Amino acid sequence: MPHAPLPSHACTPARGGWRLWQAAILVVALIGGLAAGEFAKTRREAAATANLVRPQSAPVATMPQPAPHPAPHVTRLASFNGQSPTPDVRHLANWIVDAGDHEGKSFVVVDKKDARVWLFDPDGALVAQTPALLGAAAGDDAVPGIGEKPLAQVLPQEKTTPAGRYVAEPGVNASGEDIIWVSYDLAVSMHRVRPTVKAERRLQRLASATPRDNRISFGCINLPPAFYEQVLRPAVLRTGAIVYVLPETRSAHRQFGSYDVPDPDEALALAPPPRVKKTRSSASTHPWSVTTPAARPAVASIRAQPRSPASLRGREDGDANGMEKQDRRTGLRMGDRRCGPGGTAGAAGCPLRARAPVGGSARHGAVGAAVPGRGGQAVPGGRQEGGASLRF
Repeated sequence: MPHAPLPSHACTPARGGWRLWQAAILVVALIGGLAAGEFAKTRREAAATANLVRPQSAPVATMPQPAPHPAPHVTRLASFNGQSPTPDVRHLANWIVDAGDHEGKSFVVVDKKDARVWLFDPDGALVAQTPALLGAAAGDDAVPGIGEKPLAQVLPQEKTTPAGRYVAEPGVNASGEDIIWVSYDLAVSMHRVRPTVKAERRLQRLASATPRDNRISFGCINLPPAFYEQVLRPAVLRTGAIVYVLPETRSAHRQFGSYDVPDPDEALALAPPPRVKKTRSSASTHPWSVTTPAARPAVASIRAQPRSPASLRGREDGDANGMEKQDRRTGLRMGDRRCGPGGTAGAAGCPLRARAPVGGSARHGAVGAAVPGRGGQAVPGGRQEGGASLRF
């Protein structure tokens, strides 16, 4: 019998079951995802808590590194090549070299008290020195505006050579003559001596043996022509130069802030001689003797020495007297003393003890505010005097 066709709704239950399974799978996946998320969150919270609770490791202690020691200062002195400067010149030149204040240039020291100029090379060795003519007035400070004054208006007390540290500059004056500016603003320069006024006798003053007559200029430093042309100007053009004008009314320390530089050779020569250790001597001729190794002492006994009965008796009497004195202090008589290891007393008292050791080789020993200058590079030709008055 042929089967009858199934109605269209016959497959509905099966299709509904499949949907239920899909829904169940989705629910299980959702639950699993939620569970995995909670598990991951729990692990993160646990890790964070562990980091908070975990003790921090102590920093590793490191030994402090010692600071590098600066290089020891090596004392440097100026070399005068056998010349004998004044104490002020020696003090200032040594300080310039030791402190390096000349900045690797040649430097000039002008000693106004001795009316003399000293030129040193960059290494601090003396090149040459010469007498000079300086400002007629004693003093270390320049009058404000002195560089703009005409010569006829400069008063006698204003004719000073100002003390201080200056940078030398080559230049020319109004007559076209080359000069070395000490301070352009103060109109102070170093130049050849100019015997323009015969009554001033500048050449004779420069050649005299005393510095008393070397104060004649308006403030400039007049030099012998040979020294200026052959020594000073070539040094300024070649290496540049710093000019130090020593004061005459105050100290160099106050003017430049300098310090004394000790000479190592002189300090060694003035050091006291090493002391010799001395010891007490038994010699009667002198109470002290230098320590010397002595020979092996010899022990002498009065019994072993050949003595006369009288001298022996005197020695024995002396020892007995000493023992009696000791007995009087201790309350014992001569006969009560017990001598020797056996404790028996001799008929004539205790035997005499040996004498003290005597040195076999005893010896006797004998006993016994700078004014700022205009800086600049030294270039040939230099600067024109311009409006500055010419002081000479």
